[in-house]
Amino acid sequence: MYLRLAWILHFGVADVVSGPVARVASRIQSNKATASAELMKQVRPSIRGIGEKMRSRINAVAFLVCVGFGALCNAQTAPNLPGNWKLTFDDEFNGTSLSSKWTPTLWDLSNLSLGGSEIDRPSAVTVSGGNLVLTASTQTVNGQTTYTGGVVDTGPVKLGKPTGYSFLYGYAEASIKVVSGQGLWPGFWMLPDPNPSGAYHDADGEIDIMEELGQEPNLDEVHYHQDGAQWGTYVDAGVDLSQGFHTYAVNWQPGKIDYYLDGNLIDTINESPTVAMYPIFDMAVGSAGTWPGAPDASTPFPSSLEVNYLHVWQQVPEPTSASLVMGLLIPMLCRRSRR
Repeated sequence: MYLRLAWILHFGVADVVSGPVARVASRIQSNKATASAELMKQVRPSIRGIGEKMRSRINAVAFLVCVGFGALCNAQTAPNLPGNWKLTFDDEFNGTSLSSKWTPTLWDLSNLSLGGSEIDRPSAVTVSGGNLVLTASTQTVNGQTTYTGGVVDTGPVKLGKPTGYSFLYGYAEASIKVVSGQGLWPGFWMLPDPNPSGAYHDADGEIDIMEELGQEPNLDEVHYHQDGAQWGTYVDAGVDLSQGFHTYAVNWQPGKIDYYLDGNLIDTINESPTVAMYPIFDMAVGSAGTWPGAPDASTPFPSSLEVNYLHVWQQVPEPTSASLVMGLLIPMLCRRSRR
């Protein structure tokens, strides 16, 4: 796509000045190198002679092309996968507070415990150093040690309310630094938009893009849950994932989910949800009887899950060369015809 657009910008705009697009296309097809040299000989005098008005037109067209094809002008890199991808969600966490894209609770539940022993608090959610930071800590209440954790999501503030951001099929990637310690349980996952009654509905699935048990920081766990069934696997990364940032991603398509760690495919599940879902990050703490188990004396507190970015890309139809050329020419011809 990008190579084709570069050719069109090089020859198509020049042709607006010096001749029909068909002649340019024909010459490019027969001999691109010769056509380029010959056309530039013809075009240079015309370009030198055009006035400021025409220069403004060309600049305006170039600007519109960049707006219309944001992937070319966006600093983010599209996934290295077949298809034409459009960035539909992007947060680099460059500010000093959580943006309005997120809510620091899940369904506005004030006493939610995703791990079994912590209470998730908005105060455990911060943004600093270019990262989203979710911190698990201890607190003592009436002589009892309890834990706090953090969660953020782009879903509904309350069940039954509209979702802030969700998507149906696409590629979601986050750069994350996980934690290390017995009982710590960070995750990057997605839930379906609530149904009309406002209820969470397991029948529509849950995609776990990354789950980690703090006592096994070399392992990356991925799962898909639906209607009581579960698929998934774990992979030994061969390194302590808590020692640096790594990318965790999912390519969710009809009937198929591919999971990636640092750009490498680690699992494929030939099942997938068919409703829009929203992303979630959380830093939970397990308890006795739960999958990660409870913390012990060796567990470091506070411990923080850090997220450097989240990008979501979705596939869009790839424009043809003809449609790109017409997109450049039609606005200019319309303006000329109104004179």
